[in-house]
Amino acid sequence: MIVNEIIEKYKIFGSKKATIYILSYNLTKCTVSANGTNFESVSLKNKKIMKGNFNSIINSQVPVLVDFYADWCQPCKIQSPILKQAAEELKDKVKIIKIDVDKNEEIAMRFQIQGVPTLALFKNGSMLWKQSGVQTIQEIRNVVNNHQ
Repeated sequence: MIVNEIIEKYKIFGSKKATIYILSYNLTKCTVSANGTNFESVSLKNKKIMKGNFNSIINSQVPVLVDFYADWCQPCKIQSPILKQAAEELKDKVKIIKIDVDKNEEIAMRFQIQGVPTLALFKNGSMLWKQSGVQTIQEIRNVVNNHQ
């Protein structure tokens, strides 16, 4: 199963709701959450899918909020439940994805991610906003609503 098929599968859960996709560059595992509640891990064999799919995901007309994080980062663990709350509240206004900077060094370098957590908002392939540090639910709401 490739990442696009996983995304299609979860649109049934995510229609009218935001969907969070957690993607790994080495793609040994893809954990998918529809509205922060339904999780599934899928083993993936093709290790070159991420680059192309990341570009197609951020090229969406729906804003895409990217959480650049690291597993070892304590502030990133604080940011995660805030993003789940944002997904529930903002529903179909935004897609939220998480990118592990340690597993996705090329993507992190491309967007000059210097610290984690860093949130970035993309629309139609362009970065509209980027901010490092833990962001509150109100800050996330404002950014998403200002870029509709």
